[in-house]
Amino acid sequence: MPRPKFTIVIPTVDRHELLEKTIAACLLSPYPNLEVLVSDNFSMPETAKVVESFHGDPRVRYVRTTRRLSMPDHWEFAWQQSKGDYIIINGDDDALSPNLIGRLAEIAVTFKAALMSWDAGLYYHPDWNLSGRNTFSFTSSHSRLLFDIKPQAVFASYARLEIPICFPHGTRICFSRRLADRAVARAGRLFWGPFPDYSAPLLLLGLLQNERYIYWDALMGYGGRSRHSNAAAWERQGFKVGSVQRVTDFFDEFQGVDIYPNSELKIRALLNGYAETLNLLRHLLPEVFSPYNIDLVALIVGIELEFCSITHSPFLGPRERMEFDTFVAKQDPAIVEQAMEIVRKRKIDDSIEAWRLNRSRVSWPIIAHVLRPGLILRIFRLAMMTMRSLYVRGQQSAPSALGAAKSNFELVVKQQGAMAKVDCSSFGGKDGLDLVRRLEDVVTACDRREVNNLADFFNEGFLVAAYEADHLAGKDCSAKMGEPIRS
Repeated sequence: MPRPKFTIVIPTVDRHELLEKTIAACLLSPYPNLEVLVSDNFSMPETAKVVESFHGDPRVRYVRTTRRLSMPDHWEFAWQQSKGDYIIINGDDDALSPNLIGRLAEIAVTFKAALMSWDAGLYYHPDWNLSGRNTFSFTSSHSRLLFDIKPQAVFASYARLEIPICFPHGTRICFSRRLADRAVARAGRLFWGPFPDYSAPLLLLGLLQNERYIYWDALMGYGGRSRHSNAAAWERQGFKVGSVQRVTDFFDEFQGVDIYPNSELKIRALLNGYAETLNLLRHLLPEVFSPYNIDLVALIVGIELEFCSITHSPFLGPRERMEFDTFVAKQDPAIVEQAMEIVRKRKIDDSIEAWRLNRSRVSWPIIAHVLRPGLILRIFRLAMMTMRSLYVRGQQSAPSALGAAKSNFELVVKQQGAMAKVDCSSFGGKDGLDLVRRLEDVVTACDRREVNNLADFFNEGFLVAAYEADHLAGKDCSAKMGEPIRS
């Protein structure tokens, strides 16, 4: 059986320093039927020069817009230029495991999956302007199982503004061309504002027809944080915050178009963008999404926390405060009171966390006197989490990312609860490309194989079936929905 063609689309704009490493990381994949498509959103000439340096590799292709487009328009342009049967959107500061695409090909064929996703860590590039640069953070336990996910459960969770880890986020998602073409035929396009990496996955999930969405519960790449990434604007550390320039450009590129046409509230709060995305889908696919209304309590809580700077937002000022207060005043008072009680509790928890991180000299008796008795248990748990946070230094003998001979592999890891943070310099990694080369080593050394997500997904209603991911090639491809394929 011929292997399906995969296209990794890299949308980029004026980040040639990172782009070079990102292209090189994509080319580490040994999968034979691969295209790496760099889509240049009218950048300065340095971007084209970087791509030209890969001219000797026939897998690399370059396209360029004729003017600066908004992110949704650029992503729509980019994927339409691809030639693959399956498409992955990979940001110019993101990366994939070299072994990912070969496994996705097996999953697609075996399960007739039109939509696939996986878990990814968070890599802080060396140019990151807050602390934590050149580190890799991730959830340190995965089952390595394949989960057949129920789309309706994802929609319900999203309506509560709870984005589950199995949500097929736009930069760790692989979709079939046939499914994407169906989205264009029905809705006119695949990527919509304000957040194309959330609108497209919801649209694709809503258009599945006797096809599967498979989530691979495995650490298979990273999403990048760099000085000029969009997400940087929402990052905060004490009084220091990430750069807002790129995300300011992101909004400016819409050129005054209303990016919240389906929502009463128009402010640039992060949660309002999530809400607009679901409201959009209720308009595009009413037969699928009409049962799913945004949870007003969750929306009010989330935006209020942004105003309180517990969740940092660089775009909320007095004018936005007035607009939000007007919106809240129109809501059911019982809903508002429920939301405000959650906000009050969150403020207390945030104050406790700040105290813990700053190692304040305030004594426990004083805190116990100030806080209500019911909060003492939460404080104790936070203290225990701090005590469990430690540095692990040691040598691991693990295979390299491409399965080469074993070698000594030293890591410095900070483990805090379910999260691990690897100091990439401890194994000689200087940038994201070095991390990709050693990603499998890091996973082998730090990622415990546990089935917590299996139980959680089942209990929360996400799970249709679960499958072993190993040795898929050659399995029966005719299994029915929800019928596990036996090894």
